[in-house]
Amino acid sequence: MLPNLSEMVARFLLFYQSHIAVDTCPHVDVPETLEILQASGYHFGVCTNKPTDLSIALLETINLRNFFSAVIDGDSVPK
Repeated sequence: MLPNLSEMVARFLLFYQSHIAVDTCPHVDVPETLEILQASGYHFGVCTNKPTDLSIALLETINLRNFFSAVIDGDSVPK
């Protein structure tokens, strides 16, 4: 018997969480560019369809979280 969709999504999210930044890294010069722009007074936000905990975990793991004062996620807004 195949697992239902909810079970498959839950299993995927657990796998994704434990492999959050495998093969994921910022593009070349992005951290340095964000640092320069932030020092110049710019503010940044992220808008993604990822769940909040995974968005934050990914940004923290690739050392970009400190550049984003706002993170809007798939589960943080109704639509």
